Amino acid sequence: MIRRIGIIIGGILLVLAAVWTGSGGRFFATAAPDAREWVGGSLAQHAKLVSNSRCIGNVDSRAPDPTDGSKTVVMGWGWDVKAKTLPKAALFVAAGNKIAGVAQPGVSRPDVPKALPEVTSDKAGWNGVLPGNTGEVTTYLLLSTGEACPLGQAK
Repeated sequence: MIRRIGIIIGGILLVLAAVWTGSGGRFFATAAPDAREWVGGSLAQHAKLVSNSRCIGNVDSRAPDPTDGSKTVVMGWGWDVKAKTLPKAALFVAAGNKIAGVAQPGVSRPDVPKALPEVTSDKAGWNGVLPGNTGEVTTYLLLSTGEACPLGQAK
């Protein structure tokens, strides 16, 4: 059984995922910041920037949301090269270094590991939604270390 619990420590919302493994009586918990709480804040306030050599990925598209014209959908994929894992999130940073939106990885992208064997998950994709009036944004991947790696621009 998995339970998710949100707590605030030092002004940051942490999402705890606790797993009970059954009759063996094992229990463990992990914590990660919920980057969705960072929207409107400064990227520098939440993450240290690192070289783009720490991540690979692509911003595949940015288009009006077909179900809500007041929003924009940004799609792409990403990979944390050093940790050899999915990033924690994709962060969309607008003018003034403000986080305008966040996307969680986990979208099926079997084409990515097929083309790039160093990517070992077929869930490297992400889809994010921005307010329609958001100008150009730079996409950063939030790595497992809490650092942000620049990925590219979504115009």
